Amino acid sequence: MKYIALFSFFLLCSCSKGVNYNFKETEFKTNQLEQKFIVKNKSESDYAFYSFYSTGIEDPVIGANFITITDQNNNKVSARAIYINSEGLNINKKDSLLMDENKKKGFEKNIFWYSENRSIKRNAVFVQSGKEKIFDRGFALLKDQLKNGNSFFLLKKNEKYFIQIEVDFDSTIIKDYLTPFDLDSLKRNHIKIFHGKLTTDKIPLIVK
Repeated sequence: MKYIALFSFFLLCSCSKGVNYNFKETEFKTNQLEQKFIVKNKSESDYAFYSFYSTGIEDPVIGANFITITDQNNNKVSARAIYINSEGLNINKKDSLLMDENKKKGFEKNIFWYSENRSIKRNAVFVQSGKEKIFDRGFALLKDQLKNGNSFFLLKKNEKYFIQIEVDFDSTIIKDYLTPFDLDSLKRNHIKIFHGKLTTDKIPLIVK
């Protein structure tokens, strides 16, 4: 039990100190669905970030992006509606095979859990100590850009807007969506699961 407790502490005790998350570009254009972001890890630890999800492209459970849009008078622009994705989670044959394989090893979860496990691992970003990582994420802010369930913003051309994004990484929840084999791999490679909030700078939002 002592070793299990120490392992859990090793995975969970991390904070935002020494880590910077920001837009790669100096402005955010709504017609560019793929936006570039950069994570700089100035801490002494190697981190796994689960996860910087897309917005309006996927319907995430973990690691959602909290978007704040303000106008030129610093008034917050509220999301206008919620659209429900009636298709549910994306289940595929690989999830079923992996579920059956792990069940034989004594690890049992339902097929929806495996879909989420695959999703957070696909979106994960790994950044070594003293390094930085640039990556793309999809952002659909306008109604006609949405593919799955999400809210949209009603934005007018030729008006000034600003955008800021916050991501909350809860390692306790994240750990529940990783297999013991995933966690063992992180431990063997001396990688910590990042825990904490990261917030970008506020930059101009250009409506195209």
